[in-house]
Amino acid sequence: GATPPCLMHQTEQPNSAYEGGPDSQPPQQLTFLAYYTAAGKEPFCDGGTATDTDKAWAQLYVQLTTSADNVSTVLG
Repeated sequence: GATPPCLMHQTEQPNSAYEGGPDSQPPQQLTFLAYYTAAGKEPFCDGGTATDTDKAWAQLYVQLTTSADNVSTVLG
């Protein structure tokens, strides 16, 4: 798909469905990874900065992919 025009703030902390391991849910995990791969460098839609929740998702992205390149907006 196309790159989203901006990055939405996350409202909930990531949970075990996204973290890999026995409780992971691959469709949710793949959707999360695809979103940050496509939009993680875009500015936030509200023009704001990353919240602690946004940073938790970005850190999980880095943990799973071993790369911070696609979440540079979130991590600063």
